[in-house]
Amino acid sequence: MRTEARIIAITTVILLSLCPVFTDYIDSYGEETITVKDGNGSEFVFSEPADYVATIGVGPTSTVIDLGFADKIVVCDTYSKSNADDSFDILRERIDSRDTFANGSIFSSGRDALITDLIYMADQGKFDTKTDPVLITGSKSYVNPTVDELSKYGFVNILVWEDISSYDELIEYVRTISLIVSGVVTDSVQKMSDMPDEIADVLDSSGIQRHDAFYVTYSGSVMKVGNENSLANSMILAAGGVSLTEDPSKENPTYEASIPDLVEGKNVVVFVDSSIWKNEDYLNQLNSQLGPYADEIVNLDPLWNNFTIRSTEGVWVMACAMYPELFTGDVPSSSETDDDGVFPYLIASGLSIVVILAISYYLIRK
Repeated sequence: MRTEARIIAITTVILLSLCPVFTDYIDSYGEETITVKDGNGSEFVFSEPADYVATIGVGPTSTVIDLGFADKIVVCDTYSKSNADDSFDILRERIDSRDTFANGSIFSSGRDALITDLIYMADQGKFDTKTDPVLITGSKSYVNPTVDELSKYGFVNILVWEDISSYDELIEYVRTISLIVSGVVTDSVQKMSDMPDEIADVLDSSGIQRHDAFYVTYSGSVMKVGNENSLANSMILAAGGVSLTEDPSKENPTYEASIPDLVEGKNVVVFVDSSIWKNEDYLNQLNSQLGPYADEIVNLDPLWNNFTIRSTEGVWVMACAMYPELFTGDVPSSSETDDDGVFPYLIASGLSIVVILAISYYLIRK
């Protein structure tokens, strides 16, 4: 009996020592609140991941879809509905089945319809005005009236991003959306965060000279290049490039510049948006201004240079274009996050308990 008593005592001690593992897991994943900030620095607290979400703007809609939570979108805007990218097909299916409504926008012509959609979904029990989030991107002149109207109707968690001018800000924005819809920072968000450092490590170890590059768009009947506060410009830096067009003396994120003067005597990679790439005349005009100095001209997918998690792919494409000898193929997968590491530990602990109990039972019976 003494042997049996010792075995039971030892087993009990081991089991008790493993209890904190499960207690910590429950505390961390079952009860902890989710605290985030929007682009204006306003703080929002969620007791759990949102059941439903409204995404007003192509950026947040695309990001929620790519994170794998399209089924949580119950209201979006007409621009998300009409986006031609294949990833929005799942959204259009939901709209066709009336699981998602997309009749409005933040603009004055579509604001009433947007608010009507949200109120209808709230009345149907498919959106909680007190707890579920409305994610909005756009300029202040259109966003503020929309927020004011929604607040009048009792919508509480209205997160706004009026501008995202750097890749670091974009990471934080995507991280915020990930926490809201999933409760954790997903692998894809971690990959987005890790990529600039991973690219820099490869470049540093190779000793290769950083490549000159810049971003070009077309607006106001002229070609403009990216400046410090341009998202596309910051993506070039994240991809390990040297931007030729940063000019602290200019306030605007893009400005008109003499492209021949910029590139003379240099080999550059030029990244252009669809306003140029889809217009043969503009593209020919750009080629004539670049002359023999363009190493490559690369089209930027509209979702890369936007408030979306797709910017990860854009940074990788930029790195591949500037350093084809170092970077090729698809976007590399991310390293495991801390959240992922908890589960193997829990599984191992559970298996240990089973083994200990089995051995104890065997010894007692013996």
